[in-house]
Amino acid sequence: MPGVDAAWLRMDDPANLMMVTGLFFFARPVPPRGIRDLVAARLLRYRRFGERAVPGRLGGARWERVEAVDLDRHVLGERLPEPGDKAALERRVSELMSEPLDPLHPLWQFHVVQNCVGGTAVVVRIHHCVADGIALMQVALSLTESGDGQGALVPHAAPALGGPLRRIGIGLLCVGTLLRMTLRPADPRTPQTGPPGIAKGVAWTPAIPFEDVRAVKDALDATVNDVLLTAVAGALRRHLVERGVRPAALDLRAAVPVNLRPERHMDKLGNCFGLIFVALPVGIADPLERLRVLKARLDALKRSTEPLTSLAVLRVMGHLPRVVQGLLVRLFGSKITAVMTNVPGPRTHLTMAGERVDGILFWVPQSGRAGLGVSLFSYAGTVRVGVAADRGLVPDPGGLVRAFEAELDALRAAAGVPSRES
Repeated sequence: MPGVDAAWLRMDDPANLMMVTGLFFFARPVPPRGIRDLVAARLLRYRRFGERAVPGRLGGARWERVEAVDLDRHVLGERLPEPGDKAALERRVSELMSEPLDPLHPLWQFHVVQNCVGGTAVVVRIHHCVADGIALMQVALSLTESGDGQGALVPHAAPALGGPLRRIGIGLLCVGTLLRMTLRPADPRTPQTGPPGIAKGVAWTPAIPFEDVRAVKDALDATVNDVLLTAVAGALRRHLVERGVRPAALDLRAAVPVNLRPERHMDKLGNCFGLIFVALPVGIADPLERLRVLKARLDALKRSTEPLTSLAVLRVMGHLPRVVQGLLVRLFGSKITAVMTNVPGPRTHLTMAGERVDGILFWVPQSGRAGLGVSLFSYAGTVRVGVAADRGLVPDPGGLVRAFEAELDALRAAAGVPSRES
């Protein structure tokens, strides 16, 4: 097993399971047999889904082929209790996020949940050591079909490193970046930080028209990412104020994954991403000023070597003794409050097992003491924002979701953009 994948395998902790969790919404019922047949025909073509992960005694790990994949163990049908509403689905996804995968078997499961707002939801749980979020979304979308009958792929972009001299220069820059990352102070203690527990909670927004977000970013000469992360920072601010914290001049860091996989390797599993550490200006109350500051910080990070440096650190960590890796995870984990992802998904509706997929969400795991994850996923002309949080730190993730919607409305108003109903 490559070092970076082994690092994610050994990062598992009961209070922070290293699972990528996906959620597919269907307005109509989808039988578990249809999903099972699809998994057998398409997912098992990937060798990794027929292997279990075996950690090494001192460092590293390896993949071991299982004799046969028991689909009854990996594709499970269940039914939400009445009234089968969104709140019931959020509770069930929260439970599954807190439940570890069995290490004696391949590290993945599909839960086909019936009686879900009149239709079906499919909850996909895959361990991070199998692949990163971008690669796993490619895998999940290979189970779907677009209007032209072809498997749909997530858009991607990875930077080119150039020739040998440029790579040497980048390597020297990475050394300096690693020093700065190591010496960076820990994030301030707030009600959103602290030792995480086992119980997790999730919540998500309704589908937001993508054109609404695009109109705001055009009016403010920003990017979609700038707008969404500004609203997230504002939501964190509102949450702190509600809990009696005065966030004046407060910055909270978020670790944001950056895809580093070359286009020619997009069909490969494993982990090939770096991280940038974004200082969210939650202390700024004015949404326009907050966007201006955050945009400047994001623009600077796009030119930095933080992604390459963090990927190199993960590769080394996977070969170190577990105790040393644990110390490094706690060191770098203390420097963030949240993990945030923003993935542009397919622009048109897809089908899975013959039924239309009405919505998609996914969450990547947190690590260290980070107990908060925010996922932004665009699909078929809409965007959804999902929050996954440690129950002991953020008892009501739905409150953060409502705060995000309020902050997006504030940005619309400040930009002079009217809202449109989806």
